[in-house]
Amino acid sequence: IACSREGIFFLFFVLGLGGAAIYTAKNSLILLFCFLVFTLIATLYIGRSNVSRLHLDRRFQDELFANQEAHIDLLAKNTGKHTRYALHLYEDFDQDRTIGPIFVPSLKPEETVQTPYDCIFYERGSVRFRQIQVRSRFPLPFFEFRAIYPCETRNTVYPARDTARDMITYLEETASPQGRTLQRHTRLQELEHGHQRGHIQWKLSARR
Repeated sequence: IACSREGIFFLFFVLGLGGAAIYTAKNSLILLFCFLVFTLIATLYIGRSNVSRLHLDRRFQDELFANQEAHIDLLAKNTGKHTRYALHLYEDFDQDRTIGPIFVPSLKPEETVQTPYDCIFYERGSVRFRQIQVRSRFPLPFFEFRAIYPCETRNTVYPARDTARDMITYLEETASPQGRTLQRHTRLQELEHGHQRGHIQWKLSARR
């Protein structure tokens, strides 16, 4: 739970009102103090429940390429009995990178919402999506409630699709004139759609 500046003022106001109610023993101040304390407790309970009991997953496009927009879908399902409101989702990947917020206005019980977002990976290689953070300031903006859902996924970012950077060493198999044996050889060529990943010599391509 994170407390905003307004939330800090609210807490000090409640404490000051409680002190004044005890010192003066006025019924009106005591009733107001009890009402604010009840509101605070209810806010903490509702806010904490609002970011709990969620099932989160992600869906990638077929292939990710460096320096090009990657389309990713976040799938959020409410497994609780009450509607969730004003959810902000944040993707944590690699060591210290975060994407977000991805806003989900409401989520009914057993409802699944698919929220798309786009991002760009500037380097080829393996990328590790670690977890998804859920944040919300419902029902009052004084407090921000947070929950972390482990959702680890690894994906491969392939070289960018441009002639200046996409020359790769590719292993090819061709039949001999007799048609009995296969000849295997490598050659430098541009990466094209349909190349078999297992035939790309990644280490040799990186040395070019």
